[in-house]
This record gives sequence, structure tokens and C-alpha cells, in this order.
Amino acid sequence: MCSWQDLSLDFHHHASPGLARRGVYATALSVKTQNLGGKLYLVFIGLAVAGMGGIFVAWLWKGYASARETRQWQEVSATVLESAVQDRVLGPQIPREYSLKLMYEYPFNGKSYLGERLKLRENPWAKEKARAKGIAEQFRIGQEVTAYVNPADPSQAVLQHETKAPLYSIWFPCLFVIAGLGIAVKALLIRPSAEA
Repeated sequence: MCSWQDLSLDFHHHASPGLARRGVYATALSVKTQNLGGKLYLVFIGLAVAGMGGIFVAWLWKGYASARETRQWQEVSATVLESAVQDRVLGPQIPREYSLKLMYEYPFNGKSYLGERLKLRENPWAKEKARAKGIAEQFRIGQEVTAYVNPADPSQAVLQHETKAPLYSIWFPCLFVIAGLGIAVKALLIRPSAEA
């Protein structure tokens, strides 16, 4: 007559190999899933870092391209017609802002044009009045200055060039692009030992 102990031992003897195989398979599948998830996570992080770096690279390159563009424009003599500080208030809770109000006249190909921009970008607004006032004091009404005119569009002119500084700083975000792509590529190419 068999005892419960004998039946239990006989059950484990026959059932344990199957359960063990299923347990090993489940564990391997879990590890593989975790490895795939880890890969995708690293790829996402790498591409995000590279993308952020790429945005800054494009922004800095655009600034340098603008600075380089105006340096190729044609120089003409211009006369300052107005140079003052203008202000604005966008809302009751927003501080007053100040900007340069500039106007100058310049000739190009026998025609007379009016310019308002100091640099290629629009004259910026700032909360500090002294900043705009300092720039305005550099130009007196009636003063003869040099303007740089776009030959392709004579209505576009500036009195000063943008700085080339963005080009000297572009290497820094490039490091993020390289590092981010390196993380993504490494995550895709390196096969975890657990999958072997």
C-alpha cells in the first residue's frame, strides 16, 4: 500500500523536469524581454541626446550663417534720420520694455531706401532702458554711417554685422550629437551575454 509520501515523491520525480524546463524557458524569456526593453530605452535616450544636440547645432549654425551673409553685402553710405529709445507695455502685470528706434536713408542703384534695422535680426526688446539708450547714443541725427545692403533685395540693409561667436561654440553641442548616436549604436550592436 502506497503512502502519501511515496505518491508525493513519485509526482515530483515525474513532474519536476517538465516544470523545470518551463521555469527555465520563462526565465529566459523574461531576461530576453528585459534586454530588449533595455536596448530600446538606451536607443531612445541616445537619440534624444543627439536630437537635442542637433537642435543647438542648427541654431548656432544659423546664427553664424547670418553673420557671414551680411559681410558679403555691398557697402553704401547712409544718413541717420532717427535714433531714439521706444518703449511698450504688453500688459498690466508685464514690466515695460525698451528698444532702439532707428531709421536711416541710403542710396542703391539710383534709388533711395529707408532702413530700420541695426543688425539682421529685428531690434530686440529688453527690460533695461540703459541698453537701448546706449545704442541710440551711438547714432546722431544727420550722422553719416556705413550701411550694408543686400544686392538681391536692396530694401534690406543693416548697420552692424552679427557676431561670429556661434561658430566658435558649435563644437560643444556636436559632442552631444556624437555621444547620443554612440549610445544608440552601441545599444543596437552589442548583444547582451544573457541572450547567448
